[in-house]
Amino acid sequence: MRFFFPVSYLFVFISIYGLREYFQGRKIKGYQLKLFKVSAGINFILLLFMMFWPANEKVVYYKYLFNNIDRGNRTIITTKREIYELMSGLKTTFYTPDSCHSYFVKSEDELSGFLKNNSIDSCFYVNRHFEFNGTIEGYNIIKVYSVYPDWIKNIKGIDWQKTLSTTSIYLLTKR
Repeated sequence: MRFFFPVSYLFVFISIYGLREYFQGRKIKGYQLKLFKVSAGINFILLLFMMFWPANEKVVYYKYLFNNIDRGNRTIITTKREIYELMSGLKTTFYTPDSCHSYFVKSEDELSGFLKNNSIDSCFYVNRHFEFNGTIEGYNIIKVYSVYPDWIKNIKGIDWQKTLSTTSIYLLTKR
């Protein structure tokens, strides 16, 4: 995407030039002007919103974990790969809390055994799906953070587990 960014300036120039040529000699109708104002207003509001929202969804999860790491006894468990691992094996350190223990298991089935073998009383489990439907014997599972609200799964006709490619954070505490 970064290679397309310089082309965007050319696109804006060509678009404005094309619109000027199209409307030159034509009278702009009232509904066209209203439609333009509404579109520009919506675009401005969404632009303001996006200016303060991170470009990568992971940043909001990192921020939550950084601010609440003590609730999970400074332990984070994920499946398939470590939470702070970016592309090509690089690790982010900016949002990584001090003295944090981050582990990963190959699948959700291994999670229960990992918790018991390592005597973990409480931890955060970062689930790479919208909902965690499993159970872990001897542990309470509480969803503590998700970008999407829980009421969205009540909308009928859509399988949100497959539709949303999102992550949810759960607090696992020993009973």
